[in-house]
Amino acid sequence: PLGRRLWDEGARTFFVARLAEGEALRLELGAGRRATIVVLDGFTPGAGPRLEAAGLVPALFSVAQLSAAQAFAAQRGSPLPCALHVDTGMNRQGVTVAEAMALAQAPGAFAGLDLGLVMSHLGSATEPAHPRNAAQLEAFRRVRALFPEARASLSASAGLFLGPDFRFDMVRPGV
Repeated sequence: PLGRRLWDEGARTFFVARLAEGEALRLELGAGRRATIVVLDGFTPGAGPRLEAAGLVPALFSVAQLSAAQAFAAQRGSPLPCALHVDTGMNRQGVTVAEAMALAQAPGAFAGLDLGLVMSHLGSATEPAHPRNAAQLEAFRRVRALFPEARASLSASAGLFLGPDFRFDMVRPGV
């Protein structure tokens, strides 16, 4: 019900933690509401057919996941929509900034994939004066410049209050 209400209020992109949550949200929204639903769990083993069936977008957070998504896209014969989750300093999940830079420069690194979003997550957004916020913002700006065609998202709930510099193309409020 919350997904339907958010749709009615104008939300067209949703973020869920797990594949099963994305499948449930897709069913709840119904066929007439073609929202983009990003699964933060990424491309887990065996997830390809389920992601495809529900029209979900995996947030790839490792080079191994990127390779697995490419292999699945090659099998299905069409590009797989995806997001790239980059660890800009939270040190929890995502390809490193160095890996993102290498991927951006490697021919074919995203072959078979439709990279629509580059994202990260702030580790200290609840502490506005924490120096890690500024460091992550600068790192994310560098990464975002590598993928100019993709939308960008850095801030979840607490990051919204750090100001417009942290908002980019979309935010992920959830609290």
